Amino acid sequence: LHPLTGYDDLKSERSGSFWLATLIVAALFLVSVLAHQLTGFAFNTNRTDELNLWVILCSTVGVFIAFVTCNWAVTTIMDGEGSFGEIWVFSAYALLPLVLVGGVLIVLSNVLTLDEATFYYAIQWIGYGWTAICMFIAIREVHQYTLVKTLVTLAITFAGLVIVVVIAAIVYSVFGQLISFISTIWSEITLHL
Repeated sequence: LHPLTGYDDLKSERSGSFWLATLIVAALFLVSVLAHQLTGFAFNTNRTDELNLWVILCSTVGVFIAFVTCNWAVTTIMDGEGSFGEIWVFSAYALLPLVLVGGVLIVLSNVLTLDEATFYYAIQWIGYGWTAICMFIAIREVHQYTLVKTLVTLAITFAGLVIVVVIAAIVYSVFGQLISFISTIWSEITLHL
């Protein structure tokens, strides 16, 4: 509830737990799966009969790992004080509001009507804003940066994150084409034998 003092204590007392942080990231994945399947019909834009766990895993845990890795790479160059493990813990703790609000939204989506959608979306954006503020403070505290340096670091981190996502998409596409090519060759070989 008090991100400034909480992250300051986390840095000075080294009281963060890597396993609890990993549990929070796993909870984000679980809440995302539950939101895909259990969000009320009026608010659910997903097809519940087409659940793809890999997409949800990549869009939650994968993006988190990529963010932490990009931030570690950028802040290593920019004299950040945080280690990879500290960035992991601080960033995961910053995701806690997203997990909590996600659970509340699943329940509310099954109770509210479309006429009350304003409340649903207001709570959703409060959760996003709370998470963004916590993430900003977490990155600032873990690296002991100033306000401006934190903003610059986050901008470069997000640019790096975009590059990682583009490269991952290209590798996925090339790998898919390679598998298709090998499958076609195998089919031709077995057909002619």
